[in-house]
Amino acid sequence: MTKHRNGQLTYRSCRHPRASTLGCVIWLLSVRVRHSSKSLGRKASTIPLTDRMSSFRVVVFMLPLAAAAIAAAFVGVEHFNGGVKTHHFLARADLPGFSNWLSLLILPLLGIIVALRVNSLRSRQPSNSPTSTIAAGVAGSLAYGATLAVSFHFGPEQVSLALFAGLFLISVALPVYRAEYIFGFVTGMTVAFGSVIPLTFAIVFATVSFVCRRAAVLAVSVVRKLRR
Repeated sequence: MTKHRNGQLTYRSCRHPRASTLGCVIWLLSVRVRHSSKSLGRKASTIPLTDRMSSFRVVVFMLPLAAAAIAAAFVGVEHFNGGVKTHHFLARADLPGFSNWLSLLILPLLGIIVALRVNSLRSRQPSNSPTSTIAAGVAGSLAYGATLAVSFHFGPEQVSLALFAGLFLISVALPVYRAEYIFGFVTGMTVAFGSVIPLTFAIVFATVSFVCRRAAVLAVSVVRKLRR
């Protein structure tokens, strides 16, 4: 069989030549795979931290531009298909209405807030990238908001009511007061309701989430102190 000493490959005979040859081939292949993976890891680690940080910031700060592009596409389609709509609270004309033109302001602003949040987390914890957590929050809230909007317009009323009621449970279970959740939820519902009304509901549920979760943390800390 073979041995590995100080990065050098040495060989010694085996009682069964055929088994020895087969074993040597398999062992050499495994060693080459390990050395290749280690060399790739070393090459990746030699990339300067400043270069990785700069590329990370470029990706993060593309988010407001993407939000502006979504808002511009949405408003542009409405403008060339009958005019930009105005949405009223509770779909009542006697209540205040908000033009979808405001989406051009709200969505990029929310995108900027999310980008600043990601950059702040990254600067405080350079070794732990918050990108995956932020992306999961944006994607999940975006999907939920879009599903709620679609069910309101095309699905049974019971489905939209159930999804709306589920927001209370989600507000307790998840920190929906964070910027990524608000951004995703508002973006997902913009096509159906504009940006102002979804932002209003997002702020309400964000307040509920913040109060409930902070109260739960305080209650747990009090109970632990009493047990001591």
